[in-house]
Amino acid sequence: MKKTSYFLLLKLIVILCVMGTAPRSQGAEIRISYFNSIPHVYLDKDTGQLKGAVYDLLEKHIAGRMNVKFRWDSEPSGIARQLKNLGDGERDAMALLTYSPERARDYEYSSKPYFEAQPGLLFRQGSQSALKTISKIKDILHLKIGYAKNTYLSEFMRYSIIKWDMVGHPDFILANIERLMRGRIDAVYSPDSTGLLYAAKKMNLEKEILIIPLPEKPVEFHIVFSKHSKDDADNFNRAFSAAEGEKLYLEILKQYIDMPEVK
Repeated sequence: MKKTSYFLLLKLIVILCVMGTAPRSQGAEIRISYFNSIPHVYLDKDTGQLKGAVYDLLEKHIAGRMNVKFRWDSEPSGIARQLKNLGDGERDAMALLTYSPERARDYEYSSKPYFEAQPGLLFRQGSQSALKTISKIKDILHLKIGYAKNTYLSEFMRYSIIKWDMVGHPDFILANIERLMRGRIDAVYSPDSTGLLYAAKKMNLEKEILIIPLPEKPVEFHIVFSKHSKDDADNFNRAFSAAEGEKLYLEILKQYIDMPEVK
């Protein structure tokens, strides 16, 4: 009888593994990379600690529900490098990435985004290049705009005639705001206006800058998994839904930045 029960149990375990529903072992690790995207996820240079709403959500509310441990990279890295590592199976997940149909063919996006953000341009108050509104592409063609190399562009900013001045820096928003204040560029772009405002506040420049939204729909920001880690992606989706992740994320984000755009 005991022998029969043993073989039945073994058969059940095999079936569960084939179906991809076998439970995670306690302490299983997910290797996760990130780039500095304040206030969502970033390495605090003063403390050497990871911070941000994405980090807090994953560590305090998702890891336990998934029964995993997130093993974070020791330092931020560029998006192109992170995507390559995902494709090669060197990492299991990327903490934050904008959604695009092209990338979705190669990577496993979460079924729901953490949040949606409005793309915008940041200007220096009172500068000759500062705009009050942007309604069409011709409004910005005279500007030299700072951004990051090999990084997502929202639909409005994909015209080849835009004058870009790109940097290859994990802290590209902070680096570009510094260049703006020195007069080296006319504006700073980001698909996430929240990040622009938070960066300006962190640099004590909020009274010296102006953020103008772009005339386009909001952009979705997700966690992304390697195709080799589809089970982890499914596990995350269940945990995120159980935690009411979209609502919870905004509550956590408000702890980092108090602004009317965070609703």
